[in-house]
Amino acid sequence: MNGSDNLYTAGIWTVRQGKEADFITVWEQFARWTAEHQPGAAQAYILQDIAHPQRFLTFGPWQSIEEIEAWRSTDEFRAFVGRAHELCEHFQPGTFRVISRVSPPEVS
Repeated sequence: MNGSDNLYTAGIWTVRQGKEADFITVWEQFARWTAEHQPGAAQAYILQDIAHPQRFLTFGPWQSIEEIEAWRSTDEFRAFVGRAHELCEHFQPGTFRVISRVSPPEVS
């Protein structure tokens, strides 16, 4: 695995009832800013739990831990987290590395 496939940031969010659309908008704006301005950032994803629509999972790959740390030290990151905390009951962030990947067999 190469480095760009190895590191991910992720968050598990529990959004206040009725604030789901606001959270999605704020997250999308910040994800766009990140993609445009932060070296090492790639695409970002937001998933909504079907059974619990107030719960979201956000994640995206990075090229290096140094780039993640630089991103988390920006004023924009701090502003986003502050705004997200206003909309959420709970937030659990994390930095993860891929330790295994299983793919379907190739068809010949």
